[in-house]
Amino acid sequence: MIRRLFVVLIAVAVAVVAALISLAYRSGLSEEEMARLTASAAPTWENYPEDIKAQIGAGPVAEWQGKPVKAVWDGKETIEVTFEMTGPWATIDAAIPILLRDPLIGTHEPAATHRQGNYITYSFTLYDGTTAIPLPWVEVKHPAGQDRIMLIESTHWEAG
Repeated sequence: MIRRLFVVLIAVAVAVVAALISLAYRSGLSEEEMARLTASAAPTWENYPEDIKAQIGAGPVAEWQGKPVKAVWDGKETIEVTFEMTGPWATIDAAIPILLRDPLIGTHEPAATHRQGNYITYSFTLYDGTTAIPLPWVEVKHPAGQDRIMLIESTHWEAG
């Protein structure tokens, strides 16, 4: 009997601690505040995870769930990378900044974003448009990690 009571007390204590951690972890920010924070965020490539956590908040960044599903390069100055979003960020009308790095010029911030359902497309301006330079690959850095997208054979890439 005492052992069963002890197990129940431990289970309740664990549940309470988990609930408190969950409450502390949640941002509690309005969608408007999230949009303002994401629009003003300016992460660097080298310090990306720490920058976005400091500028947007560790809780909201940890809730970000997305993966690149398509990239289209116009062969000149623009590349668009589309992310499929899941979790809370699939419905929030705000876009955490991701970064794109190409092997020739360097790191780029998104020039624009476009949301359609649970997909967000980030547009990057790479060059001035006067010279088409072949890109073998680009890397994208986002809250869930970093992905290399191979463009060596095509200007269109899709996951899978």
